Amino acid sequence: MTIKSCPAVQDILTAGFVIPLWSKFEFASVKDDNDFVVSQHWRFHAATATGEDLKYHLGTHSQDQIGDMGIKTTLDKAVLKMTLPYTIKVPEGYNIMYSDPFYHFRKDIRCLPGIVEADKWGQITFPFEVLKSNFIMEAGTPLVHCLVYKREKEAINIITEKGTHEDYYQSYKDTFELFSTEKNYRTK
Repeated sequence: MTIKSCPAVQDILTAGFVIPLWSKFEFASVKDDNDFVVSQHWRFHAATATGEDLKYHLGTHSQDQIGDMGIKTTLDKAVLKMTLPYTIKVPEGYNIMYSDPFYHFRKDIRCLPGIVEADKWGQITFPFEVLKSNFIMEAGTPLVHCLVYKREKEAINIITEKGTHEDYYQSYKDTFELFSTEKNYRTK
């Protein structure tokens, strides 16, 4: 059994939708003779194409806003964020969970995950960590994975119990059957 046939992986890949990057994005770091980054520059081609100021397409969260989250920032200790150029509309009572597309080749940025009350806030930004010093992301690159779900008002009450010997043995048998027969909850 490969990871591609794992039902949990298949479900996350096929649930929701992916928003692709809508503009070419370039990021460059200039280093000194000692290999220290002394300046960084970025360009979002949508700003150039529309003749608008870059701040309408690419904003920041300052060090004061991100505190000690332990995420990678720009040289001036900010986190960049892309402004979605359109509004997402969902029925009342629905949220969207935004996350970086985990099963993807992209290694230049990582979108920070978040949950938005999408019926109230359809115009959003995508904050992200910069993982590489220099890169170019082409328009169409998968940017963020979106899972739409209905908000629930009830709190979840989690109760943990210690399993019995029979519980653990049954779990072992189920796992053995899964890997020996390649049958999962979808094909059982």
